[in-house]
Amino acid sequence: TLAQRIETRVHRMVAAGLVAEVASIVERYPGMSRTARQALGYKEVIDHLEGRCSLDEAIATVVLRTRQFAVRQERWFRRDPRV
Repeated sequence: TLAQRIETRVHRMVAAGLVAEVASIVERYPGMSRTARQALGYKEVIDHLEGRCSLDEAIATVVLRTRQFAVRQERWFRRDPRV
């Protein structure tokens, strides 16, 4: 269920203008920090915009990395009895 929700969310973000948003930010702030360039979703879209991958590959990578992040969060919070 979680994997499907993540994939749906990523596709909605792309449909809502994620690529244009990232392109605008990169254009406006060419010296964007390394940390900002590594943000989940931004990194993959920047790779696409700079010609390192297709848009479909970028989207698939965003889905994969988001799923991996969710698994790490689940492991982390599993140790906390308050959650």
